[in-house]
Amino acid sequence: MKKVLLGGIGLLCAAAGALVWSSWPSRIDLGSYPEKPVLESRINMDPAEMAPVRLYGFSTGSNQSPEALIFQGGSLTETHVSVFSGVLVEHEKGRFLFEGGIGRDIDDQFQNNMNFWQRELFKFEKDEPAVDQLARAGIGAGDLDFVLLSHLHWDHAGVAADFPALPVAVTEDEYKWAMQSGEGPGFFREQYDGDFPWRFIRFEDGPFETYDRSWDVYGDGSVVVVPFKGHTAGSLGMFVTTGAGERLLFIGDVSWAERALHIPSLRPALTQPLVDLDMEDLREVLADIHYLMKRYPDLRVIPTHDKRMIDTLPSLTER
Repeated sequence: MKKVLLGGIGLLCAAAGALVWSSWPSRIDLGSYPEKPVLESRINMDPAEMAPVRLYGFSTGSNQSPEALIFQGGSLTETHVSVFSGVLVEHEKGRFLFEGGIGRDIDDQFQNNMNFWQRELFKFEKDEPAVDQLARAGIGAGDLDFVLLSHLHWDHAGVAADFPALPVAVTEDEYKWAMQSGEGPGFFREQYDGDFPWRFIRFEDGPFETYDRSWDVYGDGSVVVVPFKGHTAGSLGMFVTTGAGERLLFIGDVSWAERALHIPSLRPALTQPLVDLDMEDLREVLADIHYLMKRYPDLRVIPTHDKRMIDTLPSLTER
C-alpha cells in the first residue's frame, strides 16, 4: 500500500512538474524576429473610401481552463474561457461568415475521432450551432455568399456541413495538407472530405501592411485577408475596418489568447505537438502581430477562441 501511495504521489509530482515546465513564462526572442517595414500597397487604406462594414459575433460552445494552459506566462489561478466563435461580416456588396465554430454533428464527430484522454483534454459545453443562430436572426444559407475559415481544425471546419451548398473559402495549401496528412486530435476528416464548393484563396492583391500577399475581399480595403503560417499549413487572418472607423485583426488560432500577444508567447509546450505545425514559422507570425499592436495601439486583435475579445463585438442577437 505504501508503495502504491508513494507511486501515486510520484505521478502527481511528475504531472505537476510537467505542467509547470510546459507553461513556464517563455517570451519569444524578438531579437531573432526583427520588425518588418510596412510594404507599399495598392490597397486602399482610407476609411472614407470604404463601404461600411458591420460585424456580429456569436459562440457555438465553450470550455474553461487555467490561463497557463492557454499560453506560456499565463496565470495558474486565473480562468480563461475559450469559445468556438463565428463572426457575421456585412458589407454593401455582400455578406459572409468568418469561422462558425462547431456544427450540428459535433457529438458523433467528437466521439469518433478522439480517444478518452483527448476527449477529456478538449471537452466543452455545447451551444446552439451557427446555422440555427443565424436562422433566428433571419439569415439563411441563401443570404450568405461564402464561409471563410482560418483553417480546417475540427473546431472550425464543422460549420461547413451545416451549409452544404455554400462556398467554403480556405487556402489551397490548407485543404491539401488537411486531406493528405491531417489526422489526430486536430482534424476530423469527415468535416471537409465531401463535395463542398471549395473556393481557394489566391492572395493576388499584392502587399498589405507587412504581408507580401493579400486578398482584398471587396476591393475597397475594408476587408483584407492575409496568410498566416505556422499553426497549420495554410492558416489565414483577416483585417477589417468597420463603418465606425475601427480596425480589427482576426487571427484564427495562431494564438488562443490576445494577452499572449503582448508578451509575446506561444502555447504551452505540452499542447504544441497536438495543434501546431511549424513552431519557427509560428514564432515569426506572433512577433509580426506583436509589432503591429505596438505600431497601431487602437488595432483590436481577436483570436477566434478568446471569449474576452469576441465579447467586444456586437452580438448576433443585437443585429
